[in-house]
Amino acid sequence: MKTFQADGSNDLVLAGNGQLSIISDLEAFTQSAKEYMQAVLGEMIHNADQGLPLEAVVWGGTPNVAQFEAAGRVRLMQVPNAQEVVSFTARLLGDVMSYTAIIRTPWGEVPLSG
Repeated sequence: MKTFQADGSNDLVLAGNGQLSIISDLEAFTQSAKEYMQAVLGEMIHNADQGLPLEAVVWGGTPNVAQFEAAGRVRLMQVPNAQEVVSFTARLLGDVMSYTAIIRTPWGEVPLSG
């Protein structure tokens, strides 16, 4: 697995030679999984049926932790090379929904939170 490297602001990173930096395997999977969890359902023009249904389960009324967890598990299994969502825990503290997850990949287990 390979992808372009992004920084904490999701901006592409340049390598020392001025070319776009490329990451692979575990690092690429981890970055991709974070991006998959940040994508909102309907925001992608060519993949409008992909993303987390945040409007329905988080923003649109009373947040539903169980639905967010179920949607998060499904979404993480859509990341290329995801083999299993070993654990996924969602929490609602005040008005903040957060999660922690562990995903099994061919390169090992990846802890993820957001």
